[in-house]
Amino acid sequence: MTHLISRGVLPHEAQAVANFLRTTKGLSKRRIGEYLGERSDFTVRVLTAYSHAFDFGGMSFVEAVRYPYPYP
Repeated sequence: MTHLISRGVLPHEAQAVANFLRTTKGLSKRRIGEYLGERSDFTVRVLTAYSHAFDFGGMSFVEAVRYPYPYP
């Protein structure tokens, strides 16, 4: 992400990065998880924006974490 932000491909905004991670086809789910698991202030804001982009209403926790990718 740092490379994309430093090159101006993505703005240094949590919502923009979260949207990129959610909508870009071909990204590794494992790598997304590794990035979102970093403990910097910025990645925590990205994780928050990323998680708020999904609607898990009416699902149990187990259903939500097993929901097929890509999410609606």
